[in-house]
Amino acid sequence: MGPNCAPNLMRHNAMADRAQNHSRTGGCQFGGVRYELRAPPLKIYSRSFGISVIVRATAFALTRGSPQRWCRPTDSGRTLNCYFCPNCGSRVWHGEAARDATLSTRAARLMSPSM
Repeated sequence: MGPNCAPNLMRHNAMADRAQNHSRTGGCQFGGVRYELRAPPLKIYSRSFGISVIVRATAFALTRGSPQRWCRPTDSGRTLNCYFCPNCGSRVWHGEAARDATLSTRAARLMSPSM
């Protein structure tokens, strides 16, 4: 493991530990769209574009704002719904709570428990 990997791994583990003990809030960069995660994440994983948090759709609650939606086809032939803030353009979550068992949000969209 290179010198730059250890700090990232420690941050990831600390976030996973906190997520199991607290509900979390998150939202867009503007603050106009906010949500609450009322259960620990099912999975946290990283890709080249950031860290994703997978949660049960039933644990996700929109608490402020009216996000806009755009849709795109997936390789499996389904449609992925992507929700974003109409003011700042930040993508907030992916998935459809009425249809999907899980939703995906970015870890960077989550607030610190102390905030």
